[in-house]
Amino acid sequence: MIRFVAVLFCLSLFLIKTNCDDKNTDFTKIIAHSKEKVFPALVFIKTIVENLKAGNKVNKIVFGSGVIISEDGYVITNHHVIDKAKSITCILSDKRRVKAEIIGSDKDTDIALIKLDIKEKVPFAKLGDSDKVIEGQFVLAMGAPFGFSRSISFGLISYTKRYLKYSPYTLWLQTDAAINPGNSGGPLVNTKGLVIGINTLGGRNNIGFSVPSNKVKDIIDQLKIHGKNGVPRTWTGITFQALKDFNTDVILDANNGVLVAGVRKNSPASEAGLKVGDIITKCNDKDINAVYLEDLPEIRTYFSKLKTDSIAKLVIKRGKQILDLPMKLKLKGKVEGNTFEAERWNMTFKEINKFESPIIAYFKNKGVFVLGVDHTGNAAKYGFQRNDIILEIENKKIEVLSELKSIYNDSLKLDDGKKKLIFKIMRKGTIYHIAFDFRIDYKKVKEDE
Repeated sequence: MIRFVAVLFCLSLFLIKTNCDDKNTDFTKIIAHSKEKVFPALVFIKTIVENLKAGNKVNKIVFGSGVIISEDGYVITNHHVIDKAKSITCILSDKRRVKAEIIGSDKDTDIALIKLDIKEKVPFAKLGDSDKVIEGQFVLAMGAPFGFSRSISFGLISYTKRYLKYSPYTLWLQTDAAINPGNSGGPLVNTKGLVIGINTLGGRNNIGFSVPSNKVKDIIDQLKIHGKNGVPRTWTGITFQALKDFNTDVILDANNGVLVAGVRKNSPASEAGLKVGDIITKCNDKDINAVYLEDLPEIRTYFSKLKTDSIAKLVIKRGKQILDLPMKLKLKGKVEGNTFEAERWNMTFKEINKFESPIIAYFKNKGVFVLGVDHTGNAAKYGFQRNDIILEIENKKIEVLSELKSIYNDSLKLDDGKKKLIFKIMRKGTIYHIAFDFRIDYKKVKEDE
């Protein structure tokens, strides 16, 4: 009720203003104008994605939204809508079903670029300038919530620079326009019919978040260049923290610089001699300031765009000392490991990636771990668990996924009576050996039932 009254009050003020500017203008026409601009470019996205977390290969359907941004059929959506997609089908505003392919995707900002498999020109929407968005501005969230074909929800911009700790490079637009399941990847539109954000997160109590259009522009420009290799970023190994972090009660008596809260081992930062508690004040003669949490995404973005393999010249404050530290930068590389299903073993595997699975990478920086275990198969019977790190199979070290694949393929050629292997694994830092018997073909057993 309170929200309704507040929106009604703001709406009345807006109508007064628009009536002063143009007596023939009303809010209904403004909404219709925005809808006319963007609705034809709105697409409903249906993806078939592959999931291996249950220990076997399972295909599931994911629904989402997207917006066409060019007449030749480029579409922006969320990374999580098309992640691990085997096929993508888009339903256009005229009800045509069109296949699409992934051009590129960025997990860190949850933005993806796909392209319609279509020859004729299609209607498209224009991206606006999100830096001009202000609190209290009216917006429309468009998409396909709950699998419905099209919808519009109406609301206000609540905040233009919302910091979310699991989103390293983005300050979000917060809105009270409803963003429901299926709205992901759809556009947040202003009253001029311009896309000012891509809807990504929705929740209870009318809280929703969108990636600002200027961040989206930067990401898609790079995805067009680098494609499925994703957005290249430089890696430092530094965990940054604001000087005045009220969430963790870390309040330093300083007004410039950024606090070093963590240093990853074997990283450029550790090799440069950076320590937890240092305050970085300059990098390559540029002042570095992250006084508050909202300053962190800009700092992380700056460091991520430094030239790979170059030397970053840091000025740090360590206690009462001012030190100059050269730091040789490295390419961040992949943020997620490849996967593999060992069907006869009834488990799935994934490459260790220090960005995606840092706890596992703490025990072993490179290698393969168990992603999932089928509870009705061989792996579960002999005690394998999720996140077990595979060290050796039959005394052969496993450092990369291809080595495990090779052993698996060779194991299928063994006579049924000899389908046994000795695994050496690490589980939470402790070494175990498992005598693994996979003579039973559980897939065939299930088929015969």
